[in-house]
Amino acid sequence: MIYLILAFESAALISFGYIYSCCYLQNKKPSEARGSLNLSRGRVIYLTLAVLTSVILIFMLAKYHSLRIVDSARLMCLVHLLFPIAAIDLKMQKIPNKLILILLILRLVIFGVEAATNSCRIVYLLKDYIIGALSVGGFFLIMLVVFRNSVGMGDVKLFTVIGLYQGLWGAINSVCFSLAVSFVIAVALLATKSKDKKDVMSFGPPILAGTVIAICLSGM
Repeated sequence: MIYLILAFESAALISFGYIYSCCYLQNKKPSEARGSLNLSRGRVIYLTLAVLTSVILIFMLAKYHSLRIVDSARLMCLVHLLFPIAAIDLKMQKIPNKLILILLILRLVIFGVEAATNSCRIVYLLKDYIIGALSVGGFFLIMLVVFRNSVGMGDVKLFTVIGLYQGLWGAINSVCFSLAVSFVIAVALLATKSKDKKDVMSFGPPILAGTVIAICLSGM
């Protein structure tokens, strides 16, 4: 049963993310989406990665981490909304505030379910989520202020929301893996001379990859 519920959730979020990113990148409204969804190579890659990630996450969360369905759904929501964020950031070096807001609204809804199903631990969980958000968000805010052009304000907002989804240690894992992925990509781009030291690299895709790795390994 848990597999079916998570698969349905994944399908809905993948569809939403695909439609939103297509419309956003073409500056079209959702009502104009029909003519904007034709498959190109980049879009096929997007959908393939989203589906494969969904299958891997559902298997790992349900088989190895034995999370409650609300916890699995919380992490799946985060990952699948990171996909359109990564796609848009890759193309435009921008993280849309609307997607951050959608993540926040979904987090509030899921927290309500958590409160109703696990009332005895809700104070502990709330404290963990808030500390996670303030810690990782504050860390990247300091980076933004101290190291110019190291991260953008969108990255700060996104990591703050990630803290709300994963709590302190889950968010720290995501930060560490995201930085590691970013470093590997940067070295590869410099080695192949695709970019030089002055070029700006989108942080959205490494955040997505790092978060997926962190969740698969830790279940947080």
